[in-house]
Amino acid sequence: MTDTSKFKGCFIDESSLYTYDIYLDDKLLAKGHTMSAKDRSAIERNAMTKSFNSKEGEMNIDINSHALKSHTILQALTSWELPRKLNLENIGLLSEPVRDHLFQAIQEHENSLSEVIEDTEKN
Repeated sequence: MTDTSKFKGCFIDESSLYTYDIYLDDKLLAKGHTMSAKDRSAIERNAMTKSFNSKEGEMNIDINSHALKSHTILQALTSWELPRKLNLENIGLLSEPVRDHLFQAIQEHENSLSEVIEDTEKN
C-alpha cells in the first residue's frame, strides 16, 4: 500500500480556507469557495477574447469587465441569501454596489490565499 500522507493538502478543498462567507451590512449575503483551475478557465473562456497579431507577433487579449465580474461571482459562489436563483442572468441584474461588493470580497479571498501559500512556501 502506498503512503499518500506526504501529499496531504494538495487539493484546494482540503483547506480550512476553502469555504467562506460574504457579509453586507453585517448580514450574510453569500457563501463562496476558493476557485479551482476549472473555475478560472470558465471565467477566462466567458470574459476574454484572445487573438494573435501575426504582424506584431503579439497575443491580444480583450477583457469584458462586466462579464469578468459576473462570471467570477457565478464561479466563486456556492449560494446566496437573495430572493432569486443564483445564476448569470440574476447576477447581471444586481445593482452595481452589490455586484462590486461580491466581486471585491471574492478577490480579497483569492488574494489572501495567495499570500498564505507564499508564506507557506517561504517557510
